[in-house]
Amino acid sequence: MIELLVVIAVIAILAALLLPALNQAKDAARRISCANGMRQLSVAATMYANDNDNTLPSMWDGSVGGGNNSGTNGWIYFANFGGPARFDPALGALFPYLESKDIFKCPLDLTPYGNSYAMNAQLAEATSVAGFHAGKRDAVLNAPASTLLFLEEAAPEHPDGSTNDGYFDPRNDKVTRRHREGANYTFCDSHVVYLKSSAAGPVRYPNPTGDPRFEP
Repeated sequence: MIELLVVIAVIAILAALLLPALNQAKDAARRISCANGMRQLSVAATMYANDNDNTLPSMWDGSVGGGNNSGTNGWIYFANFGGPARFDPALGALFPYLESKDIFKCPLDLTPYGNSYAMNAQLAEATSVAGFHAGKRDAVLNAPASTLLFLEEAAPEHPDGSTNDGYFDPRNDKVTRRHREGANYTFCDSHVVYLKSSAAGPVRYPNPTGDPRFEP
């Protein structure tokens, strides 16, 4: 009996030592899966621009008003803004290049709303239609390798730390910390980097220094 108790105690100690490492490995795998999805989104955005007179995808934001829906001509569609908004990637402009709703969700985003990501607001400009921002020509990308395209948004009023409209306006929005106090960032040349929140630095809008990480 004593030997059995010793074995059980040893197993318990080993489990306690290994569990944190296993959790870290799972989190790393989910972060990599998230990064792969974001890379596919950026490739889809490039393909969209190639098919649309070198124009980047358009976006909708929350100024459509509470309870209202976006149009279907943005990179992603949302309904019932503030309700909270629920996303339907299949009604967005990038879905034909991807045809999988799973790509639009980070594996660590536990919200049921259908999308984890937002586009850089600086890549579109306001129109006369409330909430609609038309994509700019890709000629504005004088530094695509250092211009953000997609990131993992955490809207300030969103209790679950996810996006509320797929439109990242750094005057109001923040970046999630779901990946062990960090997030994935996709740039306009389709490469993805992971940065801790402390390494990403503050996001200014507009940035007087012209930091191309956050604006063209």
